[in-house]
Amino acid sequence: MDDGRPNRPSYRLTAKGRGLIPALIELIEWAAKWDAATEVTPQAIAHLRKTWARLS
Repeated sequence: MDDGRPNRPSYRLTAKGRGLIPALIELIEWAAKWDAATEVTPQAIAHLRKTWARLS
């Protein structure tokens, strides 16, 4: 069925990509602690961790 909208590609992380998520969260926490210009709240980090837990 053609509804006039262009097809959009779907994207999923591979296992290798998902394996990076915990390290990325740690880097975000490090930046929040040591870089005053980083505006990441503890609530945002908790949200990232909860989201990751649901995806893993």
